[in-house]
This record gives sequence, C-alpha cells and structure tokens, in this order.
Amino acid sequence: MATVADDGTVTAVAVGSATITVKVNGSCEASCEVTVKEKIEGVNPTPVDQAQAVELRVAPNPTRDVLRIRGLQESVEVRLYSLSGALLKTTTVQPNGRIDVRSLQPGVYLLKVQGQTVRFTKL
Repeated sequence: MATVADDGTVTAVAVGSATITVKVNGSCEASCEVTVKEKIEGVNPTPVDQAQAVELRVAPNPTRDVLRIRGLQESVEVRLYSLSGALLKTTTVQPNGRIDVRSLQPGVYLLKVQGQTVRFTKL
C-alpha cells in the first residue's frame, strides 16, 4: 500500500504491491509496479493498516525442536536471524505452519515474518 502526497511524493505504508502510473500532459504515460517486502521502521501505520494487522505468535517458546507459527493468513516467507543479525535460514511457511529449529545451537533468535519480528528461545 502507498499514499501519494499533494506534491506527488509516494510513501509506502504497508507491505504489498502497488502500480504507479504517471501521465504527462494527458498524452504520455508510464507505469511501474512497486513491491514493499518489509515495513520500514518509523513509518506510522494508517488505521486501515492497523485493522489489517495480524498478531503473529510462535509456540512453544522456548522450544527444543519445532516452532509453530500462528496467525498467518497465507503462505509467507519467513527469515530466521541470530541476535547478531546474521541471516540463518529463509523458508516459506503455510498458515499454522512449522519451522524445524533442531539444528540451531541453544540461544535467542529472531523470526521476521511480514514485517513483524518475533523473538524465540532455542533450548
């Protein structure tokens, strides 16, 4: 989703795709599609964004082997990070899907899903 200010500035306000079409003097036209994959921190959500937001939960937390992700409405890309910011794994998860974390060392990790970050502990 995006908003357009009176001066023509386009601002992304949510994850998703938008087509931007520019017309010059009513005769020349150009279009492009812009996709926002992650919400930019510091951008205030609109009331519509807040109504559409889904709270993601992981369980069990802490875990030894598998994390269940609750609150997904569709298949999404999930990224697993160490606390130092290293990307450890990228996978696609179905609604109410699972992620196998058995190969991880014990510690605290971050999951990034649809612009949200969820912290979990691996025992």
